Amino acid sequence: MSLHERKLNCKIGKLGLIARGITFLIIGYFILRTAISADSNKIVGLDGAHGKIVAQPFGQILLGAVAIGLFLYGVFQVMQGKNRHMKLP
Repeated sequence: MSLHERKLNCKIGKLGLIARGITFLIIGYFILRTAISADSNKIVGLDGAHGKIVAQPFGQILLGAVAIGLFLYGVFQVMQGKNRHMKLP
């Protein structure tokens, strides 16, 4: 990898990891909220969590940013795999 590619890959990786963290925070929030309320009728899955987020005024922007970030994380992983040097026995 050239120096420019490394810097770009590092920036893409940071953005992707932030988006991945936000995704885990969203999932964790709804799991924690369900555990605290102890009302099994209010349990929502990931699709229900996304539905509730989209219903918020800023929800579409948040989910769009997370989707772009997760895409960048995928690009980062592909670049890591492509440029990883493996020693063969």
